[in-house]
Amino acid sequence: MATANLHAPKPKSSTTTLTATDNVTEIVFRADVQGKGGSGSPTGSVVFKDGATVIGTVQLGGELTMTTGPQTVTAIYGGDAQYTPSTSQTLTAPFV
Repeated sequence: MATANLHAPKPKSSTTTLTATDNVTEIVFRADVQGKGGSGSPTGSVVFKDGATVIGTVQLGGELTMTTGPQTVTAIYGGDAQYTPSTSQTLTAPFV
């Protein structure tokens, strides 16, 4: 009797890049998540943190807008079935 290989494919790596735009009255943060070598695009959400404090969560492609500026911001992608989690570089105020 033949047996089927029931192992799921190993997730491919991802990279997360964080950008910030200071519009004088607000700061807009955007995380760009790119998958490497998989089929399709990464899915899910990104968590933004000021140090260890969560300041927001957005779906991929979304933006986090704040009227007061945090001091250090990092974007964390949690991964999905095809792509591994990844963390952006840290941006430190002032952001522009």
